Amino acid sequence: MRLAPSGVVAPLMLLCALGCIETRPREVHVCAASSLAQAMPELLTRTHTGATTAFGASGALARQIRLGAPCDVFISADARWAASLAEDGLTRGASVHIATNVVVVATPRDAPRPAALSDLQAPRYAHIAVAAPEAPLGEATRAALDNAHLLSVLKPHFVLASDANTTRMWLARGEANAGFVYATDVAQEPAIERAFDVPPDLYEALHVTAVVLRNARPEAEAMLGVLASQEARSVLRAHAFQVDGLVE
Repeated sequence: MRLAPSGVVAPLMLLCALGCIETRPREVHVCAASSLAQAMPELLTRTHTGATTAFGASGALARQIRLGAPCDVFISADARWAASLAEDGLTRGASVHIATNVVVVATPRDAPRPAALSDLQAPRYAHIAVAAPEAPLGEATRAALDNAHLLSVLKPHFVLASDANTTRMWLARGEANAGFVYATDVAQEPAIERAFDVPPDLYEALHVTAVVLRNARPEAEAMLGVLASQEARSVLRAHAFQVDGLVE
């Protein structure tokens, strides 16, 4: 049996190696709202999906994407930030509504709990944890208080957090007497207690929305299918997101 000259074998082996690298599936990079930080790892494991993730306030993530930050799929805590990227021509295809979240008032465990927004005017609630306006949680909080005619009264007592996770953390540490968090935060953090739900007619519904970015790798579209699957919704439901009634 004749062997190919060594000068031929080496380039062939190199081409094969390069071909293997090019055809290997690449992981999708997902930029997601901080409220999904607990659910996403389990969701990816349960759906056998490979992806890298980064979490933060939806507005901050959208700003970084505009500046060129690497991202294939953006998951916003509300539809607004996903829509703003689409309006600027930075996405491709339709967005997907994967869940809904609600705003609640919570306190550190065993602390006095208010029963209504007006109760937050009491002196015992001198420090109220509130997410920054660029986070959908922060925007919804301000809208609710403004519609309840309490924003100007309570604003001097705000302890500002960068995102939903930080708001929850400050409550858990007892660094605020009360705070506005997601229902999902209360379900995930045993150190805080739900006082009451903020009336949903005081703020726009928070529809967790996923969209593929314009320059995303081809595998990104499949991620939207994963996020809308029944398996993913089972995980999100377990983390206190509302998923009933969504179209798959």
